Amino acid sequence: GFGYSNGRARFTVTTEAVETTHQSAFIVRSDATHANEIIFEFSGFGNTCAISKTVATTYTYAAVAAAQAFTFAAATTYNFLVEWSGSLFRMKIWDAAGAEPAAWTISGTNTEVTGAGTSGVQSYSGTTAATQDAVFDTLQVMPASCAGVGSSSEASTSMGAPFAS
Repeated sequence: GFGYSNGRARFTVTTEAVETTHQSAFIVRSDATHANEIIFEFSGFGNTCAISKTVATTYTYAAVAAAQAFTFAAATTYNFLVEWSGSLFRMKIWDAAGAEPAAWTISGTNTEVTGAGTSGVQSYSGTTAATQDAVFDTLQVMPASCAGVGSSSEASTSMGAPFAS
């Protein structure tokens, strides 16, 4: 994983199907045992996104930011922008065919999970469907200093082609 205490991530997710048992997430500040972490969740569980936390192995859904409605459509690619800095956590989601919105889709604060930790993606499907429900692509993770906060001299770590800024 990528280990930044403050950072930014951009990635795409293509939904092949939308079903009520599917959930995907981008995780930041995760320690080695996943006992403490912040989870940016997006789900077909009723078309929502939320920012959750795990503290001392106790997971709490939507504890950082309450669930927000966001309708995911099948066979659609979405862009994601996730930022975390200090106690602030926020995420934008938009259809890749459209322009990036000015406003954040969801944001919240947390002071319990503060240190550096790894970042990564996860996806869960509670069914035995033969196809994947979400495909992650074009993942780019960078420290906050490369994301416009402070110096841009640090190198970013990425997989795939970066988004156009």
